[in-house]
Amino acid sequence: AMIQSVLSQDLLARLPGCTMLSAQELPPADARVLVLDVLRFTAAPSGRVHLEGTWSVFAAGSEHPLLSAPVRLASSRPVGGFRAQAAAMSRLLGRLADRIAPSLARVPAPRAGPDRGAQNQP
Repeated sequence: AMIQSVLSQDLLARLPGCTMLSAQELPPADARVLVLDVLRFTAAPSGRVHLEGTWSVFAAGSEHPLLSAPVRLASSRPVGGFRAQAAAMSRLLGRLADRIAPSLARVPAPRAGPDRGAQNQP
């Protein structure tokens, strides 16, 4: 829940006019859905914080990603203590948002068609 909240706030700051829904809300048919699969988000014995996984963008209701990319980020220097680790994790999520936002902005919103409940207009 912390990752979702922080990443959502970071993306909203980078994507003006964007609306974020929680994972429990049903997205509209023309929405893009961002999925982050986190494999590792922890401080290593070296003291560096690591974030590894994959992020993907889907059209609402689709099982096929429109875009997908690996994530492999690490803090620039070792950190010690809980507060420093939390701050480093927050910075890594900000760096992730920096990578996702331009790509997400370029992915066109899916158009609702007759099969999605929209009516054809002449």
